[in-house]
Amino acid sequence: MHEFGGAGGRSFVILSTTVIGATAVAIIIALACLTWRQTAFWRNTETLWTRVLEIDPNSSFAHYNLARYVARSGRYDEAIQHYREALAIRPDDADSHNNLGLLLARNGELEKAIEHFDAALRVDPGYAKAHFNLGRVFVRQGRLDKAIESFQRALELQPGVAEIHQNLARALAMQGKKAEAAEHLEAALRILKSPQQSSAEGFR
Repeated sequence: MHEFGGAGGRSFVILSTTVIGATAVAIIIALACLTWRQTAFWRNTETLWTRVLEIDPNSSFAHYNLARYVARSGRYDEAIQHYREALAIRPDDADSHNNLGLLLARNGELEKAIEHFDAALRVDPGYAKAHFNLGRVFVRQGRLDKAIESFQRALELQPGVAEIHQNLARALAMQGKKAEAAEHLEAALRILKSPQQSSAEGFR
């Protein structure tokens, strides 16, 4: 599963809610790096973040990273729980809202997914991935006008992403707007042929 919302990592680090907790997290990660060659204990990403949570259960950063890891392992229910824990600690985390929305959409919980994409956009109106993911859910619901609006907004923010053009083209074609759909398909092809192409994995 593609993790459009968070799959490329964050551009910031969320610190724990207390100074002591933040210090504990920093110490654990530092020790992980220092002892990497000496023990197998830290060689598993899941083990690392689980240990951080044992030291500091209120680390939203640890819950977020553990959620990403277990989601990539196909353990979606566990990932959902960790994203919810992260949001309980830090409710204004746009990435967690977006990624949780993706997992809920995967489970067919489309209205709940929309709630989290909307929450991500309230935090960060310029979050192109959330607009894009919202558009994909609207397509699944048959709400094509809303889907097109979301894809167009995503394109305004990130015009060089082929996948946005492709999804917008599909929604337009479903409305019978073949000429407009063709324009966006051509735009997607031009981007894909470009050495500087942008993918959904790399845009925000």
